Order: sequence, then C-alpha cells, then structure tokens
Amino acid sequence: MLTRLDESVYVLKPKIVILLIGTTDFALLKGSTKDSIYHNILKIVNSIHETLPKTKIIPESIYPIYEHENSKVDKDSIGNQTNKQIMGTNELLKRISNVRYVDMDFCLKDDRGDFRIDYTVEGLQANVLSMVRYSID
Repeated sequence: MLTRLDESVYVLKPKIVILLIGTTDFALLKGSTKDSIYHNILKIVNSIHETLPKTKIIPESIYPIYEHENSKVDKDSIGNQTNKQIMGTNELLKRISNVRYVDMDFCLKDDRGDFRIDYTVEGLQANVLSMVRYSID
C-alpha cells in the first residue's frame, strides 16, 4: 500500500479513506512484527494526512485468522501469523491520533477468538457476501 498511495488515494482525492490493511503482512512480509506493521500503517496514515489534510481516515482493526483445524482453512495462506500477534497490532493501531479506529473483533470472532469460519474464505480473508448475509438476517 505504501508504494501505491499516489494512484490508490492521492489522485482520487477522497473525503474518506477506510484502511483495511495488514491482514497478510505477517505472512508476506518476511520478519514482520506487530511493531513493524503498526509503523507501516502509521506511515500511510501520516502520509495521507500530509498530502490530503481534509481527508478523514478510518483504519479498521486487522481481522483475526482461523487458527484451529478445519477443512476450509488454508494453512499456507495463513502462514505463521497468530491471533495474538494480530491483537497486539490492533492495540497499537488504537493509539493512532486524528483517525477514527473501527474495531471489528466483536463481530468477527467466534467463542475461541478465531475468525468465524462462516465469514472467511480460507481462514484469513473475509467472505464479504457471507458477512453481509448474516448482518441482514
């Protein structure tokens, strides 16, 4: 995201930017920690604030993963990340000033603290259609 801010945000000059990022960072960015992911997101927030000072920024919490066994879960996609790491990163994200942080944990986690299996494609990414259906019912 850091490398795509020009075409993904600045050219568009949005009034609001909703950030749902960080989900795959533990798996894809070698050596990622809760602190490094937080600092990358903070860089994005600060850069948007500097370039588009009137734009409201709404970072969402990083979604949990499904850590237990299930045939739907793709362990390769999840990689070595854990819900403990994700929760630690989310705690840091809550500290960012001049944003409206949205904590999605209360509606995405099951009783064990995993991503609700009916809300995920493979244990990592959200199945938005299932989430919308649930909220309408």
